[in-house]
Amino acid sequence: MAETKNQMISKADIGNQVITRIDDLCKVGFTMPADYNYVNAIKGAMLLLNDVKNKDRVPALSCCTPNSISTALFKMATLGLDVTKKQAYLIVRGDQLCLEESYFGTCLQARRVSKNYEPIANIIYKGDTFKFEVNPETGRKRIVEHTQTLESIDSGEMIGAYAIVTNDKGETDVEIMSMSQIKKSWAKSSSSQQSVHKEFPDQMAKRTVIKRAAKMLINSALSENTIPDDELEPNNELDPTKQISPDYAEYEEVEEVTPAEAAPVQKEEAKKEEVVKQPASEPEPF
Repeated sequence: MAETKNQMISKADIGNQVITRIDDLCKVGFTMPADYNYVNAIKGAMLLLNDVKNKDRVPALSCCTPNSISTALFKMATLGLDVTKKQAYLIVRGDQLCLEESYFGTCLQARRVSKNYEPIANIIYKGDTFKFEVNPETGRKRIVEHTQTLESIDSGEMIGAYAIVTNDKGETDVEIMSMSQIKKSWAKSSSSQQSVHKEFPDQMAKRTVIKRAAKMLINSALSENTIPDDELEPNNELDPTKQISPDYAEYEEVEEVTPAEAAPVQKEEAKKEEVVKQPASEPEPF
């Protein structure tokens, strides 16, 4: 027991080690988002980590390797995310601590790339009149017509969803997903998460397509396209629940996969791991 306690104490210092590492990197040109305080974020993550446990209720600081804890914290900092604000989640898989970006975190990164970004999504129901076109020169999609009726909405039969994104140049693009594509994304989630998708399919479909559209915006942006410091709002606050009810925005589609570097024995064990997230103000389904 004493050995486990000493192990937890030594691992608790990992946060300071990561902060020192980033400090050194910043001295040689490494940059962080202007609206982000990595010291506060890492300190907060270490406090929160005390409550993160695996499926057997063993503390993450006790069962996870020091290297995986350090890597998760470093990844969080380089992405400019804060787990205490639910912009990412710390998850135990075997003896590895993993960081999974949340819906809020994805929207925040998209806002850093484009100050014009807002999470806007709509559901396409059976009976809607929906037409879109693809510009053969640019490859960009454009909604030509989307007309809904109360009858089509009441039918509850969704055939797809789309999200509209605007880049830093003011150019608008559309991400369209069929219901089949959306369900494939949901299939990667745990059984408890899938029950939420079945109960609130419209809200979860919107969130899925918004996150996918935001990822496209983030991954296609050049590093120099980030918003200049003087154009960032003090807190760069973005309300990612503009099109998603807050009650559903926190549910995550976390793939329960085993890290590639894990040993074969750990792989079988990791499949049974359940996502353990930090305590929330209200009970969550997983």
